[in-house]
Amino acid sequence: MAPFMMSFAVILSLTSSFFSWSSALYSNSRKDTQTAVAVTKRLQFLLEPPVFAEIIGRRGENVTLPCILRIKPKHYKVKWTKVEPERIGLESIVMMSNEKAFKPYGHLGQRASLRRAHAMDASLLLRHLELDDGGQYRCELINGIEDENVIITLRIEGVVFPYQSKYGRYRFTYPEAKEACVQQDARLATYDQLYRAWTEGLDWCNAGWLHDGTVHYPIIHPRPVCGGELLPGIRSYGPKDKSHDRFDAFCFTSQNNGEIIENLMSGMFTKELRAGAAGGGAALLVGLGRHSLSPHASLLSGLWGLVAVLLALAWVVDVVTRGAVVLCLLPHGIGGFWLPWLLRRGSWCGGGWSLPLLLFTFHHPF
Repeated sequence: MAPFMMSFAVILSLTSSFFSWSSALYSNSRKDTQTAVAVTKRLQFLLEPPVFAEIIGRRGENVTLPCILRIKPKHYKVKWTKVEPERIGLESIVMMSNEKAFKPYGHLGQRASLRRAHAMDASLLLRHLELDDGGQYRCELINGIEDENVIITLRIEGVVFPYQSKYGRYRFTYPEAKEACVQQDARLATYDQLYRAWTEGLDWCNAGWLHDGTVHYPIIHPRPVCGGELLPGIRSYGPKDKSHDRFDAFCFTSQNNGEIIENLMSGMFTKELRAGAAGGGAALLVGLGRHSLSPHASLLSGLWGLVAVLLALAWVVDVVTRGAVVLCLLPHGIGGFWLPWLLRRGSWCGGGWSLPLLLFTFHHPF
């Protein structure tokens, strides 16, 4: 039998965040900068974005959104704004600054400052990244004659997982879905986050709410009950009533290495789990699939996975004095993306309900 490569799905939910430059914008009208438009005139005062590799960060860490002046006008201000298309006509100002003063605005502003690495540096430093920080940011130079700006995309990368009410399928209104994700230390996923998860292997037949209030579900392997006559893709249910229509939720979360390891070895072994284990055996819930959560997953596979498995089994052997350790193999397409959140619930295993203590994902070569 070919050897299995083991890695924790819990650890794999650790991914990174990065930002990348989008198209540079030049505009003499701030209204034109609500969306990315073609550059019709080269920037005069701001440097066009350079081409460089992704900058990696994680929730809780710091990132810098570059904005560099080419020429410094005699009188000018720099304004950083978070572009939020859903808030039509409203600006979410992060900060405003001139050569002498700096004024922050709102929750983001309290964690923001200008890097000021040199006299022409107007780059924005964001500290302690949060899940809601992802999106587009506009660096605008205002000199009273012609305003210029560049748009930068900050993308928090993590894991998207479908979430269902404990009372069954399709029980959440939009506000309830939003709150359910928050209770899982997550947020409702955006369409882009769901799409990325689909490209990485997420295949799910139940529809769920997204951040913008729309309802979708991702399908890789079409089947009769999931739009079998259609090609693979993101299925849409169209406009829905947020207060009355009910579906599941697609949540998004991201954690750093330290948080994952700490949760894995301590937080997930709650009093309830310990009591269940001592009462008659422990289950190791296993997802079987070929897809990892991210391109960074290979960094945590192999020896790291084996060490973590051995540590977990040692804990189980120490706690469970009677009974056997149960390995539950779940079909491909079910495990890997969202099952860490089943650790809080009992799960079906081999004809009966068992209580999972730990979650693995096996990556097999066939």
